[in-house]
Amino acid sequence: MVDKVAKRYAISFFRAVENLREFNKISSQLESLSKLIKENKQFNLFLKSPVITKEKKIRIIEALFKKRFNNLLLDFLIILTQNNREYALGSIIKEFLNLKDIKENILRVKVFSAVELGTKEKRYILTELEKYFKKKIIADFSVDTELIGGLKIFFDDYVLDGSVKRQLELLESKLNEYTLI
Repeated sequence: MVDKVAKRYAISFFRAVENLREFNKISSQLESLSKLIKENKQFNLFLKSPVITKEKKIRIIEALFKKRFNNLLLDFLIILTQNNREYALGSIIKEFLNLKDIKENILRVKVFSAVELGTKEKRYILTELEKYFKKKIIADFSVDTELIGGLKIFFDDYVLDGSVKRQLELLESKLNEYTLI
């Protein structure tokens, strides 16, 4: 249910702000709001609380964000609250930012390696990924010591697994096929 609601509201809000001069500013404010939702348990509980009335939530939202956020974004938050959809705000923001990435031809990836990669290696990986996908790549690099060696790259719902661990699993599978013959 949240996904349908989130997509519907994200698309509507995206269309409303897409061609405004302040599109990037609003997007940045949404990223800040997303961070607040992820990192502040109290704020997250506030959004999802059925006990706090709509009116009180709206007053709190106005007090917190009136001077910090664009008026259109503030109005959007109020509309969400009036429609009892504030609980889906995190998902709505995620969908909005996905739409922004599509518009700007950006692909976000998570790259896991067995060891910490140097700047040169990271730059090489980004360049190759940009050539392959024909998109601007924004990567989050992390270390996963269970990989033994190689890389695992996650994007959207896909995985490019070039890890030594995976290659060994494939080799073992092939050897098992040959021993059964």
